Amino acid sequence: MFDLTRSHIMTPKARADIHMNLPALQKLDSMLMEPAVELKGQNRTTSESKRWWLPSPQVPKPGLSNSARKKLLDKGKVVYKVFKATKSINENVLLEMPVPAIIKEAIPKEGSFEPGLGMQVDSRTKPLD
Repeated sequence: MFDLTRSHIMTPKARADIHMNLPALQKLDSMLMEPAVELKGQNRTTSESKRWWLPSPQVPKPGLSNSARKKLLDKGKVVYKVFKATKSINENVLLEMPVPAIIKEAIPKEGSFEPGLGMQVDSRTKPLD
């Protein structure tokens, strides 16, 4: 039976691995938001494609200027760095997670498995069924 004279307050609590990586994830988030905010005011249209909700950037008829091209390439490099950093954080979190014995037994013994890379099979051994 519940004690109605006392109130219970539940507070959200981040997992320890998320709490540990939170400053880095917030920094990566802000790095991604900068290019997105700068591109917000530029000419974009929606198309009648399968992914109609994604804006399609429009390049001016004469093409991009050298400075615009350089800026766009720099933004692409920043986004790629964010991708690599988040992938690394994700792999570290996955490596720290406990894996049940039944799942470990289900992983094929031939070849090796690495998070992010998938199954690596040695071609000199017998093929996996």
